[in-house]
Amino acid sequence: VATTIAAPTSTKASFLIADIDQDGYPELIVPDTDEALSTPENPITRWLVAENRGPAAYFSAPVVALSEDWPMVSSPSGPADPKVQPELGTSIDYDGDGKMDVLIHDVTDSNPNWTVLIAQPDHTFKQHDTGLRKPFPVGAQPAVPTLTAPGASAHLGDFNGDGQIDLLDCSNETSPDPTHPTWTLHVWRPSPMGFDVTGEVVQELRLLCDVELFTVDLLGDGKTALVVRGQLEAGGQSPVALATYQALERHADGHWESWDTALPTLNPGGHLVWLDANGDHLPDVIESGVGDGFLYTTPFRVTLLRTPQENMTKRPWRVRRIGRTRIDRI
Repeated sequence: VATTIAAPTSTKASFLIADIDQDGYPELIVPDTDEALSTPENPITRWLVAENRGPAAYFSAPVVALSEDWPMVSSPSGPADPKVQPELGTSIDYDGDGKMDVLIHDVTDSNPNWTVLIAQPDHTFKQHDTGLRKPFPVGAQPAVPTLTAPGASAHLGDFNGDGQIDLLDCSNETSPDPTHPTWTLHVWRPSPMGFDVTGEVVQELRLLCDVELFTVDLLGDGKTALVVRGQLEAGGQSPVALATYQALERHADGHWESWDTALPTLNPGGHLVWLDANGDHLPDVIESGVGDGFLYTTPFRVTLLRTPQENMTKRPWRVRRIGRTRIDRI
């Protein structure tokens, strides 16, 4: 379907699709550089929103929902550059009202705390300081578009299964040993609304901040699990990489349990994509980089491992890999 929406000024602009008015139709959200005010030394991002009016009308003309004027100077100098990176964001329902908001990545390192753009009834955004400090040191933002760096990272997911997105971050600033950084979970609280600023340290996570990590509802129980490259530590020696991915999930009492997914780790350059490929409401894997140039699907199933009497105190489920199928055509 052709639209009348002009392409962004910046060649690096990355749009979002999110329902910010709770009408069931997702809006088109485009953070783009301000052609009149933005310069390479002083980038200004305008958040444009095209309202989705449904199949009869589709997207309306985009309007400015918010202009990031906090880095603005009185007399900007230098030419406008289409290669300047505008702001990036991730859509989340931060205030729990059913309308999607935007967590700002802060690519220009303008704020020490995480900032969220709260959706307003008139399709604009209102800036909200979460009060939660970002794990990235000043002047050491991660390479876009990720939120992962050697000494810090951040990951979103519903880790306690309450239906709201939480934030898990990693930092080696407070750790006496940079090879054993601190992982902290900031669960979403209804009062005061937002991420818990204090957070809870995840003792079971003994991984570097830039570890290969996926956030997936692996068991279909509404909670986000972590899937990481497994590592074995013994006798104070350096961790040894395992041949399969490990999963970790948080229990109601706050401790995390880990288990082996039996999914083999990929060769360098390979990629995993998680999706429900067979309609059983459990995540499957499409993997590349096996070495033969083909894509493969790996379905998973959840099986009951313990008796019902033990289910009250122990995790009764395990995800099992049930075979890999080569994709010959797409």
